[in-house]
Amino acid sequence: MNAIYKYFILFISINIFFSCNLNDKPSDLKMKEGLTNELSNKAIVIKFDQQDGLFSEKDGVKYYEGYFNAEIKFIANYSNNYRVGERYKIIKGTLAFMKTENGWNCQSFDISAANLVKIKEEGDNVSHISAGESNINKESNQYSKIDSTNQNKVIKLFDSYDGQEYFGEINSSNIRMKIVWKKNKTISAIYYFLDNPQNLNSWTGNNYKDGLLVISDNVSGENSREGKLFKSLDENSIVWSGNISNSSGEEESVIIRRPR
Repeated sequence: MNAIYKYFILFISINIFFSCNLNDKPSDLKMKEGLTNELSNKAIVIKFDQQDGLFSEKDGVKYYEGYFNAEIKFIANYSNNYRVGERYKIIKGTLAFMKTENGWNCQSFDISAANLVKIKEEGDNVSHISAGESNINKESNQYSKIDSTNQNKVIKLFDSYDGQEYFGEINSSNIRMKIVWKKNKTISAIYYFLDNPQNLNSWTGNNYKDGLLVISDNVSGENSREGKLFKSLDENSIVWSGNISNSSGEEESVIIRRPR
């Protein structure tokens, strides 16, 4: 009976050990953040599907390689091969992580070792890229309205703006933003919507109280919405989140973030 009991305990211990190790891996969200950071925040991850992974350990440090498929869209030119607006499928990509005191930390993504398939847009042909191929010194309330045929001009104007870059969402629509933090605790900012970059919209506001950002959201040149954002920190990012509302009291959620 004692022998059976000992084997039972051993069996349970082994199952708990393997269960803990399987659960102790980077989450899909962590892997998506790692991929975005490794692409220098010049692409957004539209779809992500983790396929498999491999644990290893060296000198007491834990490592993890996550294998995935994904779909990404470039929101800025990246190296000499990828242009703003282009979408690609990543097939059999690999992200390398190392376990630190603060959790899993992404170490690398080798884009040249992955198989990238360009997603066909209207008027385009499908192409494959595999391994080996691969200041506007004005206040932010000065916005520019650009025709849809000149979307690259909007992005070029945005890129020339001297500010701190953030990515986020307004009412679930992805945005790209730059904020200028001034010595007098006021701010100015410009942003555009990634799915339709026809206009540069802007914020003005203040940061008189630490951790609180009071803003006016100027859409199409009008002070149409106001709100408050509150600062928080996650493992890898500085986050501002809150709500903006118009004169009718209708609210929209806002969240923006940048790497720490």
